[in-house]
Amino acid sequence: MLYQRSGTTRPVAKQIRPAASTLIELLVVIAIIGVLVGLLLPAVQAAREAARRSSCGNNLKQLGLAMHSFLDAHQRFPPGSMLGKGQWGLSWIAAILPQLEEETMFGKLEVQTLWSTGDSLGMNNSGSTAKQAALKGFRNPMLVCPSSPIPSVEAISYGESLRASYAGIMGASDTAWGAPSDRCPDSLISHAVYDRCDCSNGVLPLPFDEATYKSLKAAADSNGGNGPVFNTGVKPAQITDGLSHVLVIGEQSDWGVDADGDQNECLSGGQFGWAMGGFIHGNHFPNGQTHNLTRVERTIGTRLCSKTNASGRSNIDSKIAFRSAHGDGAQFARADGSVGWVAESINPTTYKLLAIRDDGQPTGNE
Repeated sequence: MLYQRSGTTRPVAKQIRPAASTLIELLVVIAIIGVLVGLLLPAVQAAREAARRSSCGNNLKQLGLAMHSFLDAHQRFPPGSMLGKGQWGLSWIAAILPQLEEETMFGKLEVQTLWSTGDSLGMNNSGSTAKQAALKGFRNPMLVCPSSPIPSVEAISYGESLRASYAGIMGASDTAWGAPSDRCPDSLISHAVYDRCDCSNGVLPLPFDEATYKSLKAAADSNGGNGPVFNTGVKPAQITDGLSHVLVIGEQSDWGVDADGDQNECLSGGQFGWAMGGFIHGNHFPNGQTHNLTRVERTIGTRLCSKTNASGRSNIDSKIAFRSAHGDGAQFARADGSVGWVAESINPTTYKLLAIRDDGQPTGNE
């Protein structure tokens, strides 16, 4: 077709429509995108987990550094548990709160009253309302491994409590290494099915035996209740194997199971969370309730723990294993402040030796 303009004729340009994509082509493009996403997603997830694992290790590093700051201030490591006149004590985590820049929370726990009152420090309904409120509101990401699928806060009798992903190491059985007596015995106390463990050969042992406790209590009573709190921790000179050869804190960042095969938290902190220490009851000391502490007995990665009450919590098992959500092993802080990975395949004897501060046996840096 021609059209005329100003006496001239020009060809009319033909309009060319773009060819439409067919359904098959569209499906091919979608499939290619799906394949690319499938290839990239594991890499992204792996990168995220690597970052979470690094953050988890950094938490252990900060806890180790806080212990060394405590050492500088008190010339000894923090006690595994701070006990006093009341039945429930405070954990080693509570002891290093000032070194974690948590001075306000430390003040709210009123550590100075350990020997002057019978207050259970807010761990159950017998504690003061103010302490219960402080414990309910406490959040510190340094105590929680970001890889852990276990909820970081648990409802308990007085409200809720933060659950720590890390536990201190009391030690391990040492009868095979020439010790005059087993300083980390395994026995049952008469009135319950709790694992009793008066373990005293690690860097964070239970603070003292019953005789020493009574002696310190008498000294506190004679001094108006202002008794010693931090004078039961281990001194560096007592770690004769060397600070770099002894484990002090490990992670419990993945679910465990109870004897029935049911999913269980299996955290050494148990139902009362990060602040709980040891427990004194009647003539039993410390009654086997070793909160936020464990001893090296079960191999790394073991998920089994005792179900010690009707709610299925694992709050009184003294040998809950270390395990992680990162793979076949777990991260540990050593007494020198370094942090490293210990594989599940570690020789069981070597693993126990790494938990004892003075066994005199070579372990290297496994």
